[in-house]
Amino acid sequence: MHTHIPTNAVINFALYLDDLTTTCISVPDVCAILYADDILLIAPSVCGLDALVRMCEFELDKLDMVVNTRKSCSLRIGPRNNASCLPVSLSAGIQSSHG
Repeated sequence: MHTHIPTNAVINFALYLDDLTTTCISVPDVCAILYADDILLIAPSVCGLDALVRMCEFELDKLDMVVNTRKSCSLRIGPRNNASCLPVSLSAGIQSSHG
């Protein structure tokens, strides 16, 4: 079953979050990818990801939007993928789950 997302909603989402991608470009070694109504944040460390999440929250707050923590998770890849790491926290005190 496919869910159709109206094209206007996708375009508006991308336009609204253009500031986020511009901000991310100015920060070395991090990346934000927008796809439909999703945001993929990529960083080389948990600290970098935490900073990226804060930037994202700041931009979303300006748009009166929030992170849906029920649909959010983090994934650690590489040789230390099984090592414990600190959870990524949102400003509201909610922590993302690790996948």
